[in-house]
Amino acid sequence: MLTTFNTAPTKKQFLLLFLVTFALRAMMFAGFMQHRTLLRQGYEGQVDQHVRYNQPDSPDYHQAALCLALGNGMSTIGTNQPIFWRTPGYPLYLAAFYKWFGITSADFNANQAAQRAALWVQIFVCSFIPIILFYLAYLLTGIYLIAWLTAWISALHIGLILASTYLLTEGLGMIFFYLFLIFFYRLLLMRPIATFTMLKTPFALSLSKRKTGAYPSTGSGRTAPIICALSAALTLSIYTWIRPMGEFVGIIATGMLLLLSPGSWSVALQQSLIFAVPFFTSLLPWYWRNYTLTGGWFFCPLSGIYLNCFCAPKILRRTMNISLLNAWKYTQQLAQQELRNAYQSIAGTGKFLSPLLSRNVALPIITAYPLYFALDWIQEALKTLLDLYSSQFPTFVNNTFWYDPLEDFLLDKTMACLWSAPLPLWMRILCWTELVYALLLWVGLLGGAWVFMFTTFFTQKNSAFILRMRWLWFVCGIIIGAVVAMTGGFGYARLRLPVEPLMIILSLTFWYWFFQKNKVVRQSH
Repeated sequence: MLTTFNTAPTKKQFLLLFLVTFALRAMMFAGFMQHRTLLRQGYEGQVDQHVRYNQPDSPDYHQAALCLALGNGMSTIGTNQPIFWRTPGYPLYLAAFYKWFGITSADFNANQAAQRAALWVQIFVCSFIPIILFYLAYLLTGIYLIAWLTAWISALHIGLILASTYLLTEGLGMIFFYLFLIFFYRLLLMRPIATFTMLKTPFALSLSKRKTGAYPSTGSGRTAPIICALSAALTLSIYTWIRPMGEFVGIIATGMLLLLSPGSWSVALQQSLIFAVPFFTSLLPWYWRNYTLTGGWFFCPLSGIYLNCFCAPKILRRTMNISLLNAWKYTQQLAQQELRNAYQSIAGTGKFLSPLLSRNVALPIITAYPLYFALDWIQEALKTLLDLYSSQFPTFVNNTFWYDPLEDFLLDKTMACLWSAPLPLWMRILCWTELVYALLLWVGLLGGAWVFMFTTFFTQKNSAFILRMRWLWFVCGIIIGAVVAMTGGFGYARLRLPVEPLMIILSLTFWYWFFQKNKVVRQSH
């Protein structure tokens, strides 16, 4: 088995990987996700049921897909109120199935045939992710064993399994993000020479000590960097139209290409521009649409909603000594007043109110108490980093999966999925299995941070492998940190899916070093 994992892939091996990946996701969807569950007794005695793939944000994508399928664009039927808080990438995908199956009602449950067809296609496409991640892992490490382990871990990964079965953006979006990572890191690895020397700092110079030939071949010639940069821009652009957080990743990636690309400043500038110009240009149509409708320049206004719904209320809970619910109601009242005042200024202009106006309420509160804001933001980002994907299982059992609470706590969620909440046996087994995986992952991440990053600055003679891993950890750590840091409004495991493969790869580099080192010690004796 290990011999197989140390060799180049064959078509049969990839076919097996794909079939296992598809089978696991198909079983989760067919056996669990596509079924309805009793939610609550209605106000007049009626019973409401939600299908399990209907997650908190799913109705938004359903509504936008209906509007597109009915030819009303990204504007609600009847009122023509523009939809600002969702981008059209995923709704366009759903709208194609809504058109094919036909729309008889705007009700979510009335369109389940189209939704299930869309999700089956999504599951099929998502089953290629482990193969994509195999190439990403091999590109970064040049070690087949790490590449194969990454691929099979992603095939069995409960977070990736669940994401592929939800009517949410993560399933399809992740494919394009992982392809972006391949093209982006291939561009940084195009000429593996001293990458940090242009920064002219001792820290950068020490990081740059790696040798040519340390990584697998990434192509050559004048056109190879251009193709990689344009491909990275294209895949990240598609991802951003599906999930707007890609816009901020684009900013980070541009800075990395400028500062970390091999060669002179002019070469680095060229590569960053070849990536950045087409990427940001591709987002301009949506910027322009929002500007012409509101007079405000934005791609997606969720930052205003997040700050006002999740950040400001937590601060007021402390400063006003009130419950979080009352603090939330208070900020919502202030936001409504802000919107009413703004409406008077645009009356008769044909403009619409910008959802970013809610920031006018949140920002004064945040700037008055920046320490509280920072503490809350860090706490939520850590929750994103440490939360178990299987912590969502208790919400299926207690029928709260269809909405997000104002606040939840990492310890409570972890205890619920491991022992305190009543769960079916298969769910409990998956929860404990993920806990074991998470522990191994974090031992590898912490151990690797110590071996490849911290101790290398206090060791005079580091091996070529250690120096390569130090640079790898640095460039991957930037992307991981940037993505996780964005989630401080409300953190949960699903938000770290874009960088979960990078975390797996980095952890495996430590375990690979650890067992190789012990193997050498045993052989020496």
